[in-house]
Amino acid sequence: MDQSTSSGDSLSLNDSQIRFIEKYGLKAFVERVEDQMVSHFFKKNNDRVRRTLKILRISNSAFYRISKRVKEKARAGINKLRG
Repeated sequence: MDQSTSSGDSLSLNDSQIRFIEKYGLKAFVERVEDQMVSHFFKKNNDRVRRTLKILRISNSAFYRISKRVKEKARAGINKLRG
């Protein structure tokens, strides 16, 4: 599945990603991508929020909403291991 972006680059989903979407839905897939990309670029930019916002082209509120979700998932994972 190829999709052109505004810059003309091609974007493809692999079979694993398509299966994930079929099983859990597009919203869950998008949330997972958001979580991973915010975490990745925040760490890559030495925890610099403004630089991360600029690279990802997201708002302050989107960054903190996604960051909160990532922290909650991490906390739930730790509690699951303890439980």
